[in-house]
Amino acid sequence: MSLPKDDPITFEEEENRMPVRSITVAFILTGIGIVLLISAIGVGVHHPREALYILIVGSICIIPGLWALLMIYRARSGRRGYRVDQVNLFDK
Repeated sequence: MSLPKDDPITFEEEENRMPVRSITVAFILTGIGIVLLISAIGVGVHHPREALYILIVGSICIIPGLWALLMIYRARSGRRGYRVDQVNLFDK
């Protein structure tokens, strides 16, 4: 759905809207990463080789998740140099 650009209030609201799907994906990635990192610690007691694999996958999940959450937080708080349109979009 496209909004007319001649309506300044509607266009500005659309421009500053937070990407809900991106926020959801960032939280999911961070959550999965945390669970996998904690699991790697538990598995590492008896099976250190398998724990290394879980640790790698957990890191692959948590790094982009935390990065996206940090960018969303900074854009939402209005910190200089960060804008909502710079947030990674997982919508496409």
